Amino acid sequence: MLGPHESLEHPSKQPSAIDGYGKPGDEGARAADHALAPVAGHEHARARLIWTGLQKFRIQDRDEVWAAAQRDPEVLRHRIDGHFVDILTQTAGLIDHWDVVNEPYTQHEMLDLLGRDEMVHWFELARKHAPDAGLFLNDFGILASSGVDFEKQQFMLDTARFLRDRGAPITAIGFQAHMGQGLTPPTRVLGILDRFAELDLPIMITEYDVTVPDAQTQERYTRDFMAAVFSHPSVNGFTTWGFWEPVMWAGRSAMYDRDWNLMPVGRAYRGLVLGEWLTHASGHTDATGRLTVRGFHGDYTIQIDPGRDQPSQLVAVTLPPEGTQVSVDLAADRLRVEIRSND
Repeated sequence: MLGPHESLEHPSKQPSAIDGYGKPGDEGARAADHALAPVAGHEHARARLIWTGLQKFRIQDRDEVWAAAQRDPEVLRHRIDGHFVDILTQTAGLIDHWDVVNEPYTQHEMLDLLGRDEMVHWFELARKHAPDAGLFLNDFGILASSGVDFEKQQFMLDTARFLRDRGAPITAIGFQAHMGQGLTPPTRVLGILDRFAELDLPIMITEYDVTVPDAQTQERYTRDFMAAVFSHPSVNGFTTWGFWEPVMWAGRSAMYDRDWNLMPVGRAYRGLVLGEWLTHASGHTDATGRLTVRGFHGDYTIQIDPGRDQPSQLVAVTLPPEGTQVSVDLAADRLRVEIRSND
């Protein structure tokens, strides 16, 4: 999965009983219906379910609920469960990946009150109402800032292991990758990924941006960072934190400026994803009728041209890590074959 970010987190677009701004049936919910409509047509859409701290606890009766929860934690537990059911029901079939628990290292007051086992329950509840979605544990600062926050890395490792060992249906670990001053060398990025790979869980780069002021550095680092994570066998996806300058929190890290001119990050991204990492090959079968081609993993269209005024045939195929074989029976001795990645 390689793609720009689709956000459902703007206050006017995300209905939520815990970290959003509305309840089912109100203006927030109707705004969410409108916001979600274009997302359904994209290959992948991702959104968040909960921050586990008070900073993002944005409900009108926040103080009353939190005070009541000190006396009876079931008050908070019931409110969070209702939030999960509400938002997962309203977005059924629209979201491919959920950050079930987001930023628990810095946002942890709810976990302090309810206990770590509550996270297992949240993942189970998310799986019940989103049976086909990816379910992530997501946090920032694991790969960024020179990659030296070892305490946070250990916390993330321990939390992911806890969820896995308790049987939570976690499908991936999300690293936000907001890269700024103190750019983490790609070799160190790979070392951190190696450490988390021991969990045998897929890793997703969920919110990449690079906010250093020098445009040439932005472009070079994006290329190097993407090449590093793309090369790692545990990394299954890469999502940028936006792509259009006017709506980016740090506009200079966008792919396109206000007038849709390509910016340095966009040049690096397109050069890899729509250039070097697409496999386009062609050739003729040998005397045994075989043609072998190496390519990047993904979806392909194979065009087979038997000649002799016979029509071409198109074959769709997915190339997995272990490789694949395609057999076509045609009455011809030597076939021309063209293989193209599906852009």
